[in-house]
Amino acid sequence: MPHAIVEISPEIAPETQRADLLRLLHDALSGCGVFQPADLKTRLHISDQSLVGVLENGVSARSFVHVWIYLLEGRTPAQKSALTDAAFAVLNQHAVFASQRSVDIRDMARETYRKS
Repeated sequence: MPHAIVEISPEIAPETQRADLLRLLHDALSGCGVFQPADLKTRLHISDQSLVGVLENGVSARSFVHVWIYLLEGRTPAQKSALTDAAFAVLNQHAVFASQRSVDIRDMARETYRKS
């Protein structure tokens, strides 16, 4: 805990760019001071199929990168904002290959989260 999950359009970004993006995101989130850096789990998923916006000949003309940050509930709005800003800055600098970039934070209920 916490988890940062990057989802990316299948047609964009060579493997080296994806690896760099993942590392930069992991480092930026780890440096925010909201959690212990050793606890962060960051991973990237390439969407098997996606459609974004208006289609051209049945194919999406746009691409995306989206980051979900899952945290145990209890963080302040300022802490969440710092994480969102850090992630968004990485996307805006290093995911320019995507026509849409977004970040979302989700709280996980302490009562129902399990880890071993």
